[in-house]
Amino acid sequence: MANKMRATGEKVVVQSVDRALSILALFRTESSLGLTQIADRMNLAKSTVYGLIATLEKHGYLEQDLNTGKYRLGVRLLEMGGLFEKRLNLRREVAPVMKSLVERFAETVQVSILDGCEVVYIDLLEAPTSLRFTARIGMRAPAHCTATGKVMLADLPEGLLDELYGSGPLPMSTPRSISSLIALKEHLRLVREQGYSLDDEEAEVGVRGVAAGIRNQAGKVIAGISLGGPANRVTYDVVPQFSQAIIKAAALISARLGYQEG
Repeated sequence: MANKMRATGEKVVVQSVDRALSILALFRTESSLGLTQIADRMNLAKSTVYGLIATLEKHGYLEQDLNTGKYRLGVRLLEMGGLFEKRLNLRREVAPVMKSLVERFAETVQVSILDGCEVVYIDLLEAPTSLRFTARIGMRAPAHCTATGKVMLADLPEGLLDELYGSGPLPMSTPRSISSLIALKEHLRLVREQGYSLDDEEAEVGVRGVAAGIRNQAGKVIAGISLGGPANRVTYDVVPQFSQAIIKAAALISARLGYQEG
């Protein structure tokens, strides 16, 4: 089956993926559909639809009822829906804590999750001042350069760090970024010892912040919460106060998610 691509504005759409997602969208109004029904609604040949369905079935996004021969949504989508629900729960629990931190320190608070070697910002509450650290939800950054990223990397086994980063030099966002896996591992040992991480102008020149890990019921660090701003305000003198506050904030959120320390 040919895998064609077409441009939509600046984005390129892969035809087979677009069609597969359109098939899944059919199940928003139907609990089950047969091959002929799907082909008719998609206005495609049965042979084309069969290949798409087989791929979706292989990966668990669709499953076939052996009695009727019809297809329905698979377990993988239910699993992904559960992950999305957990993320919504996380944002719900962090909201009041973020508000409290911003009101107390007048600096930006953000929450990130780890995606491979990058962090993804999933929530953000900016400082009420004109000069502030700015980001946007959905933005990505190198994990080893950020406070939230380092606190999440510190929870990973060293073997997984080796797989993620290999033996080459690490990309540097600023001259202060950690540039090697050896240095990163040494830094992460310090993060584990002190319970928080410091971004000392490593992600962006002139920005400093601290972060602590948010744990789920099983004790796994699933996100990081940070407090930071311009380095001329977040000085080394206030880092101890900021770090103590962010550790307490992360512990409070973790407890709300079911984590029990010790």
